[in-house]
Amino acid sequence: MIYRIYYSFWTRARRAVMTFFSTFHFKRNATCAGDKIKVVSPVSLNVKGRLDVGDCFFCGPNLYYSSNDYSVVKIGDSVMLGPFVKVISGNHTLDSVAKHMRYIHEDDPKTKPIIIEDGVWIGSGATILSGAHISEGVVIGSGAVVSSHIPPYCIAVGVPAKKIRRRFTDDSLKIMLENVCSAYSFESIINQYKKYSV
Repeated sequence: MIYRIYYSFWTRARRAVMTFFSTFHFKRNATCAGDKIKVVSPVSLNVKGRLDVGDCFFCGPNLYYSSNDYSVVKIGDSVMLGPFVKVISGNHTLDSVAKHMRYIHEDDPKTKPIIIEDGVWIGSGATILSGAHISEGVVIGSGAVVSSHIPPYCIAVGVPAKKIRRRFTDDSLKIMLENVCSAYSFESIINQYKKYSV
């Protein structure tokens, strides 16, 4: 019995210490980091370029983050990432005829930014690629691959991620936008829904 209590305490204490160092490492590599950030250990970081992270960011274990010198990754406030999420910004240069890509070490200067707005939840095992613009309040399903624009307050799943439905009715959406002091107006979101056939 005493052994179980000791083992449980030791396991929790070790996990807390590792998470503290993962969070410290993540914030130290960010260009700009907000308050109340937690990155659960373990984490794999290869941060180049710009990484901006807002307040109240949470990331589950096994984050894989990789970017190049031309990368721009902006993460808003109150964003949650599930376990095993990959954020990959940057590509190899595809048009070189001098040698195989394996031997080209220059980063692609045409790398598109990754933007994750406020209140986004990204499910476990999802992959976020260059060019992804995940709007406010979006839920990304587990295992999805995102490389394009997702309209606000939608649920998107699949490979590539597609908008499957809205999160709220019109009345609920109006209440939500008011409660979170949204950057969007109700009308602008409805126009996006019409454009993207949500």
